Amino acid sequence: MIGKTRVCPNANPFFYGASFSIKEVNTAGTYIATEDDFTILANATAGSITITLPDPTTCKGRVYVIKRTDATSGNTVTAGTKTVSGFVIMQSDGTNWQVIAE
Repeated sequence: MIGKTRVCPNANPFFYGASFSIKEVNTAGTYIATEDDFTILANATAGSITITLPDPTTCKGRVYVIKRTDATSGNTVTAGTKTVSGFVIMQSDGTNWQVIAE
């Protein structure tokens, strides 16, 4: 396909070499996720962290990636009802937050 452009109108541009920026937030305390957030990096060295996710009925399809960046024992990182050990990807199905990967 030399000299031709491959067109995939419904494709995710990430998989076709496009570069884009997604908001990343760092927190060391309680945090309320916003509609602009995507990646939330949580450091629980100083104490346990609760990340409040929006009501899933208001944001069907929204995805959050939450990553714990410390290895402190005794402190927890909780996103919604999920305890985050390493990382978790959660998506709203319009009713609940579903764990897509961890």
